[in-house]
Amino acid sequence: MNETLEKYNFLNRDLQKGKAYFLENIKRMQSPVHIYTHIDADGLCSGAILGKALYRAGIPFQLEILKQLEKEEIDKIATHITKNPKFFMIFSDSIYDFFWFRFHFFSSFSVVAN
Repeated sequence: MNETLEKYNFLNRDLQKGKAYFLENIKRMQSPVHIYTHIDADGLCSGAILGKALYRAGIPFQLEILKQLEKEEIDKIATHITKNPKFFMIFSDSIYDFFWFRFHFFSSFSVVAN
């Protein structure tokens, strides 16, 4: 098997596991899925695609379009997590934003996920 196909199969297996986990657990959540995206072309498109997919599946969601993922936004998200820890959060714009958020969020707050 060539390397590209091997990587594709690995990615596909992980995506299927993630999808199964999401669909299994979304029924128990007490809040809509929260989608955070950026106000540029790829952010708006990715947020719209995710929103449309969730809408078609009958899954409630909330889409928030951010100018940037700044400290104020992180504080707002952290407050939401503290008040209602049972929800899914999706960052749809770029992996850089996710890692930036993860670094700043987890270095600023103590969060325990169940």
